[in-house]
Amino acid sequence: MPNDSMIIMDPIYGFISFSAIEKQLVNTRAFQRLRRVRQLALADLVYPGALHTRFDHSLGTMHLAGKVTEGLARRGESGALDSVVVRIAALLHDIGHGPYSHVSEQVLDRTVGGLKSKYKAANAHELLGILILEMDPEIGAILPNPQRDEVVALLQEANTRALAKDIVSGPLDVDKIDYLFRDSYFTGVRYGLFDRDMLMESFVSIDASGQGSLLGVTEQAIPVVEQLALGRYHMTATVYRHRIRRITDAMLVRALELAIEDGLPSVLNVFTVRDCPDFISTYLDCDDHSIPTMMKQDGANSVSTEMMRRLNQRRLLKEVFSLEMDTNSVADSVVLLNLQNLTTRQHGAIATEVAHLLSAEDHEVSPKMVIVDKHTLSNPTFKPPEASRPIEQDTIMVRMRDGSRRMLSEASPIIREMRQAPHQQRLLIYAPMDWIDDRDARQRFLDDRQTSIRQLVMEVANGN
Repeated sequence: MPNDSMIIMDPIYGFISFSAIEKQLVNTRAFQRLRRVRQLALADLVYPGALHTRFDHSLGTMHLAGKVTEGLARRGESGALDSVVVRIAALLHDIGHGPYSHVSEQVLDRTVGGLKSKYKAANAHELLGILILEMDPEIGAILPNPQRDEVVALLQEANTRALAKDIVSGPLDVDKIDYLFRDSYFTGVRYGLFDRDMLMESFVSIDASGQGSLLGVTEQAIPVVEQLALGRYHMTATVYRHRIRRITDAMLVRALELAIEDGLPSVLNVFTVRDCPDFISTYLDCDDHSIPTMMKQDGANSVSTEMMRRLNQRRLLKEVFSLEMDTNSVADSVVLLNLQNLTTRQHGAIATEVAHLLSAEDHEVSPKMVIVDKHTLSNPTFKPPEASRPIEQDTIMVRMRDGSRRMLSEASPIIREMRQAPHQQRLLIYAPMDWIDDRDARQRFLDDRQTSIRQLVMEVANGN
């Protein structure tokens, strides 16, 4: 190996090697920041081992991208695929993630305005990644054009799919493969595991009749893709949307919202996205460690700081109300539709009334500490396109033994059944309940108020 390259030991794959340019990119300020951005936010409050970061996930994603391109080339399936660009795009695909990963993205998405369409980004963290690549001088010095433009193109949203883009961000991309294995390893659960080697050896390039070449699989790999789909579903249910994880995520989002409402300058500077080098420099100073410090400095007595303090001390809000949003629980179709689309004003009205119902002479609950949250557990399946439409972004194509091309949902009864299963939606309300230590006593207190909370929720949804 050349002296200017690098090799590390990874707990998932063993040795991972880097080229000289990849080593330089890893050592930039922008990439090193990912060491301080946890992959699963505060999931360690449920799974103590879940302390891994976007840094090691990005290294693993790059490694897998290299393995996929090598395999395609060995089997004569790669065509004009540029493995160098694909590896770099996989390495940098998460460089735009904000503090606490996807949690802060819920807040960032509200401030990006028209920048997502301007830079062809699917979401806030991809937009920030594109802005960093285009405006960070350190990365610009390492990754000159046209190579940098090629990397950016793989991170942008596209109207059509292509083989290189499918490897980095498609329905069977290396991002999903790595995070399922890595998250399973560090949380200690095994739901995300599947036959990774079999899957990667089954990858083929499938011509999509005018849509270019897509990353597909051979018919023999259908059971493995079914494993992946089921694993992703169970990881979502047990890890990503665990009850405590949902509460911590909601508290983080609420803390950031309150900090912005209160005009805390440091937080505002980070969560007001602008496409200029000064903003990018400010953004790169922000990570999981800096946000609580910013809040403490700018708003020592604010509710946002209290929310962060609760998270740091694991004094979490409690689930005080839960409602399945389906026709079995809500008979009125108009009210059900309104519940599924509550406005910010309606959230505030519910929080105010719930705070009043939970308050008493010896304790007062602030409406700002009450969170109304909608929980959705979507089936991670893959829809087939209509015959007249191009291949959709989430469609997996299968090369059958006879050489024909079929959509996975056509070839797999399991995937077809998963697609038909209804999405689960639930309205949840969280609030502080510190004054009742005994769990049974707390539950009795909440049981006495369930009818009143349900009634006010329905009234708000009905426009009353």
